[in-house]
Formats: sequence, structure tokens, C-alpha cells
Amino acid sequence: MATIPFTKAHAAGNDFLLVQSHDLNRSGVQPERLPSFAADICDRRFGVGADGLEVLGPPTDGNALVSAHLFNSDGSKAEISGNGTRCVAAWLNARGSPGGRLRIGTGAGIRELTLITSDHPVY
Repeated sequence: MATIPFTKAHAAGNDFLLVQSHDLNRSGVQPERLPSFAADICDRRFGVGADGLEVLGPPTDGNALVSAHLFNSDGSKAEISGNGTRCVAAWLNARGSPGGRLRIGTGAGIRELTLITSDHPVY
């Protein structure tokens, strides 16, 4: 069985699994399998458990740092989740992305987020 690195993050009561697309590809999870993979990994009894899966990849728009494709826990595709996008921003911030405003490509277009304060360290 292949190992897929992921981050589990939460924002305002919702939790998300963040996975980089190149790690999924390297592990043999092809794009057409993403809905079933999301449903399996988000299952709270037999998977890791989460409200959704954010698949992070190269930006499709040059004005974004990353693209985030969201799959709900049932495997359906969603345009965006505000809390999920906040988790992606925290993930980028923890990895040393340029401070200030972060631009994230979503199914609902580019969203710009600004870190105002951080009460807890991100690991």
C-alpha cells in the first residue's frame, strides 16, 4: 500500500485533509479516482475522517500561489469552502509562503486571504 502524506487542519468547527496532487499521482491515485478516494479517506470510521479533501496543485492562474480542488466527504466536488480555504492559507503560511496576502485558486475563482493574527503555532 502506498503512503500519501497529508495534513489535517480545522477552521471554525470544520476539518479538512490537505494533500498535494503530485503525492496522489505518485501514489497511483489518478484524477478520475479522486471522488472515491475522498469519500474513503474522509470516512470517520474507516478512514482518517474529515469534512472534505483539499487537493493542492500548481496554480491554473498565474496570480495564485496554489490551486485547491475541494471534494466533500461523500466524494462530490465543491467549488469552495470558506473554512477549507482558510486551512489551505494556514498550510501555505506554515510552509513559509510570502507574508501578507495569499492568493488561492478555487473552483469559485481566486480568493485572496490575509493573515491578521495567529494565536496558535501551526505544525
